[in-house]
Amino acid sequence: MIGLGDQHTCATATGANGFCWGRGLESQLATGATTSSSLPTAMTQALGPITKISEGVEFTCWIEATKVYCTGTNTEDQLANGDITQSPRKSVGAGALINVVRL
Repeated sequence: MIGLGDQHTCATATGANGFCWGRGLESQLATGATTSSSLPTAMTQALGPITKISEGVEFTCWIEATKVYCTGTNTEDQLANGDITQSPRKSVGAGALINVVRL
């Protein structure tokens, strides 16, 4: 599956690790860094197989082991973690979302 963000793209095969490329200045490539990449780069912030992936403007969310994780800008609480702090990796909703199968 492939997802398109505002200025970045991520892709994964169901149950595999993900790769992202494009603008990464807000940590949206899930590499743990704030750098951009013109080549697919492993989503090192994803710790297990990804079953779904979705991108937005300067952020990326994915399902890993039925939990949702997001990374990137958070100026409008896009990461749903109750604050507006940019995050290299956070679980959405502090565990409120469990057994998620679709984003």
